[in-house]
Amino acid sequence: MSEARIVLAHPLGAGATAELDIAYSISVFYESRRLRDIGAPVDVALKTDWDRISASFTAVRGAGYVAWYPVALEPESMKNGNAVFREIERWKARAAQSAFEMTTHDGGRGSTKPYPRLGMTVPVLTSVVPPVVTKNGVALFADSQAAAEAVQFSTGAEQFAQTWLPARSTTAKVWVLPEEGDVPFVSGSEAFVPPNITEQAANGITLHALSNMTLASTRQWIQEGYASFLELAYTHQERGRTAVLQMLSDRTQALAINEPDNTDTADTSLINSAEESRYRLKASLAWWMLRDIVGDAALQRAIKNYKSADDRSTDYMQKLVEAESHKDLGWFFSDWVYRDRGLPEFAISNAASRKTLEGKWVTEVKIANSGGAGAVVPVMVSAGDDQEVARVQVPARGSAIISIATSFKPTHARVNDGSVPETDPNDNEADIK
Repeated sequence: MSEARIVLAHPLGAGATAELDIAYSISVFYESRRLRDIGAPVDVALKTDWDRISASFTAVRGAGYVAWYPVALEPESMKNGNAVFREIERWKARAAQSAFEMTTHDGGRGSTKPYPRLGMTVPVLTSVVPPVVTKNGVALFADSQAAAEAVQFSTGAEQFAQTWLPARSTTAKVWVLPEEGDVPFVSGSEAFVPPNITEQAANGITLHALSNMTLASTRQWIQEGYASFLELAYTHQERGRTAVLQMLSDRTQALAINEPDNTDTADTSLINSAEESRYRLKASLAWWMLRDIVGDAALQRAIKNYKSADDRSTDYMQKLVEAESHKDLGWFFSDWVYRDRGLPEFAISNAASRKTLEGKWVTEVKIANSGGAGAVVPVMVSAGDDQEVARVQVPARGSAIISIATSFKPTHARVNDGSVPETDPNDNEADIK
């Protein structure tokens, strides 16, 4: 990395600007050194750092990958733990309201890409070529017709997008990466996928890009968090609840690594944090829980009513969802959006059943939550293959009792099927007395 220090002729006053013309050149090579320096195998490093400028493929990501445009960053090494990522997060916070526009000239063709919120979207320099295939409002770029058609956006996914997103008038772009196994990436309304990606995964990533395009917001937890949630919702539609619960489990485990205990702060809340683990991972889990609370239709209507220009107060989204669901969601947004209070920690304090005069069974289950965030959580009672599920709101550092009626005598109780992130899911079961 090269560094330039510019001394202005006169001090820059408050609210003033200075315009600089900077000429520079840079060479971008396809190489693996950045990640090899921290012990990554060569093949893994190349699949992650696929950036290059070549005759057959050109795509170069920006800050955090390749510094091909001027940025105000403190030099850090990947060898110093999370130092690079922390510095990138600080830069994102500073540049969240910065505008960036890139004009590219390639072989007589020109293209301009605007990035109205530089800190929120990683700019990607790409070659200026016409799409190979355009279908369902998505333009695909690849070195062959067959490669593009292999990852094209399906009609079913397009119908899903129409249901879950505001109407769109522009086209998203999907670029097919050169090598099988290359790691997918999303930048604003552009997605980059490997040629061997499954149709399900390609559709999910394209939905992410479409969401970024149609649900533009200055709040990362809305723009990126909802886009990440759509990948969950689409998986649920296409592959069922078991598949989406596995995705939720993977995201919860990734989140729990950096989730502090006994916290209560606004600094790392969803509305303030520049950490990807918050505004993307944790936010997607919060959107999933919100969907479980208010239902699909209410959430879809709220999203279609969202207007970034009107989002001038922190509770704007809360009011939209409350208006469509007719539910008081103040407690949820307080615990999950406005403050970072960690995760719930559920346990079954007591579970007992009794037989009614009508010959049915009623089981009372007491749920304790020692965590700092409340949640509406599913509670299951079962006997063999028979199971009944009900939901109960359990406040932070509190408890709740739920009664579940069944036609069978239950023997086992469990709280949380994995749809609510929590600190430790290993103490969620109990035998029924």
